[in-house]
Amino acid sequence: MKIKSIRAFIVSVFLVNTLFGTIAIVTSVDQTMFDDNLAESVWYYQAQAGGSGFEHPDNQFEHGVNPSNPFFEGNTSINDGDADNLFSISIDGTNSLSTTLNGVGTPIDEEYAIIGAFNVIWVGIQTNGAVFTTDTFSVTDQVVDGSISLPDLQVVGQNQFAGFKFHLDDELTNIAEMNIVGNYLQNTFLGVENEDITVTYYATFDESIVPEPETYALLFGLVSFMFIMIKRR
Repeated sequence: MKIKSIRAFIVSVFLVNTLFGTIAIVTSVDQTMFDDNLAESVWYYQAQAGGSGFEHPDNQFEHGVNPSNPFFEGNTSINDGDADNLFSISIDGTNSLSTTLNGVGTPIDEEYAIIGAFNVIWVGIQTNGAVFTTDTFSVTDQVVDGSISLPDLQVVGQNQFAGFKFHLDDELTNIAEMNIVGNYLQNTFLGVENEDITVTYYATFDESIVPEPETYALLFGLVSFMFIMIKRR
C-alpha cells in the first residue's frame, strides 16, 4: 500500500508539472508598452541593420542591461534581398548571456553575467528612417528551448513596430540555459542604405506570475497523498 501511495504522489506531481509546463504568449504588445518595460530590463539584445554589405559600420548587434550603455557591441554583415540573417541568444547554466548575428559571436570575455531574476521575455522589431513603403521586414523561425516555436514578426514600411512577450510556465526564474535561434529576413528594394531596422529582445521580472509551478505541483501531490491516506483509514 505504501508503494501505491508513493506512486500516486509521483504521478500527481508529474501531471501538474506537465499541465503548467507550457509557454504563455501575449501578442497585444504596442510600442509604448514595449519601450516602458525595456527601461526595467534585466538584460537585452539588439540587432540593427543601418546599411547594406559587409561590415558596414551601421550593421551591429549588442547586449547588456542598458541600451544606452551596452556591455558588448559587435559589427557584422547584413544580407539584403530575401536573404536570411541568422541570430542566436543563449543563456548557459551560469546565467551568462551570449549572442551572435550572421556568424559573428560574443567573445568569451564579453558574455554578460546576468544579475537578478527574470521570467518574461519581450520581442520587438521596428523600422525608422528612409524605409521604402514596399519593404517588409520579418523575424521568423524562432525556437526556444529547442522545441517551442514563437510567433513570426513582420513590419511593412517606415516607422512601424510589432512585438510580443512570453514566459515558460514551468521555468519562472531566469529560464536558465535558454537558446533562441532565428532568422532576420530583409525583403528589401534597392538595398537598405540609410535605413534603420532594429530587432530587440529583453527580459523583465513580473511578480504576478509567481508562485512557481513547482509549488503548485507539491501542493497537489500532498493533497493526493493525504486523500489516499484518509481513504486507507
